[in-house]
Amino acid sequence: MIVFPAAGTGFGIWGQCNATGSTCSNNIYTGNRIIGTGSGVGIQLEHDAGTASANNSIFSNEITSVTSGIVNGAGVTNTFLGLTQW
Repeated sequence: MIVFPAAGTGFGIWGQCNATGSTCSNNIYTGNRIIGTGSGVGIQLEHDAGTASANNSIFSNEITSVTSGIVNGAGVTNTFLGLTQW
């Protein structure tokens, strides 16, 4: 379980591909419970450098009290969603 601080905002899970030689594909984000404070992002995937972030799966998560449940940043492709509640 991820609970945001009472006076803060942010990301519950932030998958960031940010190194030249990194590969950030084929990740699975499942079974998470993320509780925000009315702002912030539940799950953010971001690709800044490295091999394209693709074929990630996000399913069976409970995301509450956030501004955006799931955000795919620029360069993130083919994210598969299923059975996620927010």
